[in-house]
Amino acid sequence: MPKSTYFNLSEDKRDKIYRTLVEIFQQKPIQEVTVQEIVTALEIPRGSFYQYFDSLQECYFYVLDQETVEIHQGFCALVVANDHDVLAALDQFGPVAADEIFSDKHYQLYLHKYLHMDEGLHQAWQAYQLDHSKFDKVMSALADPEEIAFISAVVHALIKRLFVESWDRTTFLQHYNLHAKWIKQGIAD
Repeated sequence: MPKSTYFNLSEDKRDKIYRTLVEIFQQKPIQEVTVQEIVTALEIPRGSFYQYFDSLQECYFYVLDQETVEIHQGFCALVVANDHDVLAALDQFGPVAADEIFSDKHYQLYLHKYLHMDEGLHQAWQAYQLDHSKFDKVMSALADPEEIAFISAVVHALIKRLFVESWDRTTFLQHYNLHAKWIKQGIAD
């Protein structure tokens, strides 16, 4: 999470910084990004970066959390619209997820997250989400947390396969629908 000095900036300055960060993290994985690259793009002193963020990793996690919120809100909205029926929401979520993942705005961020996040970075990301993400808190109020954790694991594994196996939208949705069917009916058929 950015420091209070970031949030105390004018909206225009915050927007400029945020847009620049998104562009940089869309271009390449975090392992290839440097603070120097960010401060050069923003035309700010290196010390200013550390007035806004504790680290490059925290900066990346903030962007990732902000940019992936729509996909999580989409699932929450479907759960609510289906009177807290998680399986009905699951049936409808595939196209919502595909729209977010395959959008020009998010595709590269998701690609870098799923293809380049090593185990250490993944663990740090999970810790960040526990402290900062609203999705888990909202979902816990809507549905059984273990049920959501299971569904989430399946969906995230599918998204990773999408990038590893270079699926298009149609292929992703075919796999998504098959896995959703297995979640609802089992795989014994």
